[in-house]
Amino acid sequence: MGEPAVAASVSLHPLVGRLIAACAALVLGAVAVNFARAGRGGSVAAERRSPVATLTMVLFFLGFSWLVQHRLGAWTSLSSGTTIALTAVGLPLVIAGCAVNLLGRWTLGRNWANQVVVYDDHVLVTGGVYGWLRHPLYASLIWMFCGAGLAYANWAALLATFLIFVPAMHYRADQEEEVLAARFPDYAAYRARTGKFVPRRGLPRPPDMARIPRDAFRFCRYTVALLMWLGVLWRQPAPIVLVWLIMAVSAALSVRRSPLLWFYTRTLHRVVPSPYEELSVPAMRFSHTLATVFIGLGLLLLAGGSTATAWRWLGIMAIFKTISALSGCPASKIYTCVTSGGACCAFLTRPGRRR
Repeated sequence: MGEPAVAASVSLHPLVGRLIAACAALVLGAVAVNFARAGRGGSVAAERRSPVATLTMVLFFLGFSWLVQHRLGAWTSLSSGTTIALTAVGLPLVIAGCAVNLLGRWTLGRNWANQVVVYDDHVLVTGGVYGWLRHPLYASLIWMFCGAGLAYANWAALLATFLIFVPAMHYRADQEEEVLAARFPDYAAYRARTGKFVPRRGLPRPPDMARIPRDAFRFCRYTVALLMWLGVLWRQPAPIVLVWLIMAVSAALSVRRSPLLWFYTRTLHRVVPSPYEELSVPAMRFSHTLATVFIGLGLLLLAGGSTATAWRWLGIMAIFKTISALSGCPASKIYTCVTSGGACCAFLTRPGRRR
């Protein structure tokens, strides 16, 4: 039963595979057009060489394709319902990413360059998809790789996207923003009203912050990690379901009414008070929503009969929740990085650019 399931998860329906291939071909064709038109906008006023350019992106694409083609990291023994669900999420991401990429290249026109370049007659493009995203080309590629990784049910491809491609896109985007900010006085205002890789529209608003006891927040992180490991090590779904419910309620009601924080502040905090810290409510909601989705995916695999795959996936989630408990690189910092251009982790913050 395992081998047909693998074939279904990798081969997909022929139409789905052709659609993904067509989207990839359209983007590669658009890149070729960009190269044909590059440099015709005028002489170069400022340039910065970057290791993240078309060649390295193509190399990542080839590596990603190799993982998918050779089924390295493919989820095995998936039920047909799970395969359909992953495809239903992944394929729209690929198509949407392709559309945004093509629109972004059309809007950018002759301002495009392989390296970080500003021409003498360079125009700060803020219309079309650039009215929503500062970097629609990079954002759309991230969406496409994530969507393809889901559609092909390949966890190695997804991890490569998040651990290699996304940090590379942040690095390249930060380089461009430095050059554009130095060239265009209006860039700071444009940056304030648009998202980096996630759409954001309108004038900036004061951040929504929640004042939380530091020990209560620590208690929440440690408890979630402990419950995850109890479920994974003893192969018991009950603690995992409890974590999923906690994350879902926290995402729906915001961090101020998170069940574990609510419990701690009304019990242990009254006995042993601790200093307060401020947390970004949108960032924490993103973190809780992400955990709800990914842990829910593991429970879906478990309910669908993909037991071995489900426990491996939930084990990965337990590792991530442990990292979050130790404050290595929680998802809330990734949210801040994506929406505001801050650093996700210490290794993304280059010397001299501390924020």
